[in-house]
Amino acid sequence: MIAALSKWYIIHAILTSAWAGRIIVLILFILSVISLAIFIKKTLEFKKIGHQNKAFLHSFRSCNSLAEFHNIKAKFSGPFLSVFESAYNEIKSGASQQDTVSSNCGKDFPVLTKRVPKFVASIGQAKLDATHSLDSQLVLLATIVVISPLLGLLGTVWGILDAFLDIRTYGSAHINIVAPGMAEALITTVVGLCVAIPAVVFYNYLTNRASQLADELDAFANELVEQMRAEIL
Repeated sequence: MIAALSKWYIIHAILTSAWAGRIIVLILFILSVISLAIFIKKTLEFKKIGHQNKAFLHSFRSCNSLAEFHNIKAKFSGPFLSVFESAYNEIKSGASQQDTVSSNCGKDFPVLTKRVPKFVASIGQAKLDATHSLDSQLVLLATIVVISPLLGLLGTVWGILDAFLDIRTYGSAHINIVAPGMAEALITTVVGLCVAIPAVVFYNYLTNRASQLADELDAFANELVEQMRAEIL
């Protein structure tokens, strides 16, 4: 009896299924590897960014001016640094203008009060670029979430169709005739769900984490704008 049941093991069912079922299962396997790779990569990336943000913010708030922090910025990395550098470079670009005023950023750091809207816009663009970087590859993961069960459903329909074609070919609905097609249908459904369910969990976790980091970035951008206005005006 055990020997009879062994042929219905998942691996055996996949190997004995038609070419369509094998291709669908292979595609689903590749998608599962991709989703797991994205999850591991983005999780490590978000963890690293979280540590970078904490270290950056601590030092930024410890400095008395933007110029002071600029002197030590080489020690840091991450999206906060990108936003800071964008704002600082925009400020420095106004140093050659004639209608400059001396600010609390330092005696060698003149700024244009009329350029404040440009500074704000520069910060906004840098923040947008950093947010896009956080969301990278999540679209691919969302696509895997959607298409995995659909591929499983495709395999199900194909397997059932194959079973009916076998019935027409052999003129019998005996279990030995319809079983291979039904097994193929069920296997692709199971594999599709086994790929989609973890992918949903991965996507929800990463989306939530990306949203948290985006909120932190937005808060820092607002803080940087206020610091900039205080030093310029």
